[in-house]
Amino acid sequence: MRVPEGWAKMKIGDLCQPDSEPVSVTQDQTYKLMGVRWYGNGPHLHSEVSGAKLNTNTLNLVKKGQITYNKMWVSKSAFGVTSVEHHGMYATAEYPTFTPRPGLCGDFLRHYMRLESFRVQALSRCRGTTSRARLNPKDFLDLEILLPPISEQRRIAKALTDADEAIEATRAVIEQTLKVKRNMLKRLMSKGIGHSRFKRTEIGNVPAIWDVLPLPNLLREPVRNGYSPVCPTEPTGRWILSLGALTPDGFSAERVKPAPLDDVRLEGATLEDGDVLISRSNTPERVGLAGLYQGIPAPCYYPDLMMRLRFDLNKMMPEFAVAWLSLLQSEGYFAEAASGTSASMVKINRSTLSGVHFPVPSVSEQESLIQRLRQVESVGALEMQKLASMERLKSALLSDLLTGRKRVSADALSAAL
Repeated sequence: MRVPEGWAKMKIGDLCQPDSEPVSVTQDQTYKLMGVRWYGNGPHLHSEVSGAKLNTNTLNLVKKGQITYNKMWVSKSAFGVTSVEHHGMYATAEYPTFTPRPGLCGDFLRHYMRLESFRVQALSRCRGTTSRARLNPKDFLDLEILLPPISEQRRIAKALTDADEAIEATRAVIEQTLKVKRNMLKRLMSKGIGHSRFKRTEIGNVPAIWDVLPLPNLLREPVRNGYSPVCPTEPTGRWILSLGALTPDGFSAERVKPAPLDDVRLEGATLEDGDVLISRSNTPERVGLAGLYQGIPAPCYYPDLMMRLRFDLNKMMPEFAVAWLSLLQSEGYFAEAASGTSASMVKINRSTLSGVHFPVPSVSEQESLIQRLRQVESVGALEMQKLASMERLKSALLSDLLTGRKRVSADALSAAL
């Protein structure tokens, strides 16, 4: 570990001290229990639990500005520093708390504990079996960090906090854009464009001249499940989608893996430009995610956990179909219709899809409706690109600033953002 000029290699135990305030649990009180999120995302309100249901007689009162971590999830970088919103919560013994000594900026350490090198060092000090390994407070205090002077700590912490805030602001814009899109989609799917007469149908009110048809009436061939082969580790020039290729934002062409060259069963799972895919087995929140394959990458196949829909283009635009399926998915239609005994994975099948009814405007009106949605999507796409760029910058800065490789001022960072 190279020590930059003016910095020092220090043990955390020289920079902070254990700080606990034990509180006896009473059965008739409700306690706000603190947790620590993975990947350096810090403390949060984990749950509110009655004292009668707690399996401990003592909790620790949390105060703002304390350093804390989850003993069991060091492997997931579950470290953080409490803020005013956590003041007055309670922590179990799984979340030790410490107070910084003079000379340590808590925010600097908060960012430092996000470094992969810190996670690896902490993981090496965990004790116990693989599934139950924990980082004891004594071993946490024995971990080493590179520490600049306090003024530089504050400057680095501010720069990285400014980056976090800029990223969160962009995420908020993206979330708002998604809400606008969902609201517009609901309105367009029930009102259309320029209609004054409506009728009540299986899917609610729609323009009087629209049809409402079940999925089988709109397809040019039956729904078909995919196929999951044993995949090679090296590229073959052929590709098969991973389950992650279907996202809440639609189809992701980057989520692929190499497909074998010699498995003839793949031919039945070949994708064509304009194919609609839907996730048939996933978590309750993601089952029924739909996307449109538009010819890239090619040749490409789809796995067993997806179903392929090929629409009659004289009746239904694939992009319009994806918009309707996505609306149903976002409102929980497929999660409710899914079956399965596992809480983590549920399934829908061809019978489920056969019962889905679609609004069917004329193809020309479908195109007009899609054009309006694309305008909102273009704004979201730009913000997503901006977010990806900012996150790459933040990742680079996290490593460079916290190891002393670069000395970047907060003003320079703000200008870069």
